[in-house]
Amino acid sequence: MINQAFNEWLHNSAAGLALYAAEERFFATESRDIFGQTAIQLGGAWQAVENAQVSRKIILSQTPETNTHIVCDWQQLPLSSESVDAVILPHSLNFHDHPHSLLREVYRVLRGEGRLIITGFNPLSLWYFSPKCGKILPPRQRFIQLARLKDWLALLGFELNTGRFMQYTPPISDSNLLKFLNFINLAGDRWLPSCAAVYGISAIKRHYNARPIRQPEKKFAPVGNVGFATANIPEKTAYNAES
Repeated sequence: MINQAFNEWLHNSAAGLALYAAEERFFATESRDIFGQTAIQLGGAWQAVENAQVSRKIILSQTPETNTHIVCDWQQLPLSSESVDAVILPHSLNFHDHPHSLLREVYRVLRGEGRLIITGFNPLSLWYFSPKCGKILPPRQRFIQLARLKDWLALLGFELNTGRFMQYTPPISDSNLLKFLNFINLAGDRWLPSCAAVYGISAIKRHYNARPIRQPEKKFAPVGNVGFATANIPEKTAYNAES
């Protein structure tokens, strides 16, 4: 679960606000083309589901958080199978003890061709080595490599749609220094894309209908010494019938 210290750091520190703004832009871009009836978000630190074009927008958390609608266990979501059109995970995997199990549960509740949007901390970034890691940020072992996450999604049946790296500056508290280092963000996408603090990806649950394979019809062919009886009318009988 996302802890209170992280929530406070996210909304009150210079680095947290910069991260929040970058991810809000990502969520706004990726969710604006989500349509249907229901979209859910796991964790209430972001307003990630706000721009989705759906009738119901539900935020589920494991503990009472800001903007939470339902408090529940993420490993057993109180939703029917294939009942939602989109699921958004803003660092939900980073703060969960069993991220792969959580993805399986997400796959269960998501409809075929439904959207999955994820953001996660990158273990190849400067943030991974920050002293804040394990205190405010999730523990280092919760930083999931992007390649590993892609493997998990592919095994479950997701197809990657889009992806983006975000926030290359270190998690420093000095707002003036952070503004000075903003040139790193401008150059990061071009020179060091895989070293960003955060990655965001969008995936689609592919639903393949099972169709039975029809075997080709076999032509009838007699096997062995098989004879066919024929009704031969005797010539005399045929003559008498004519007469």
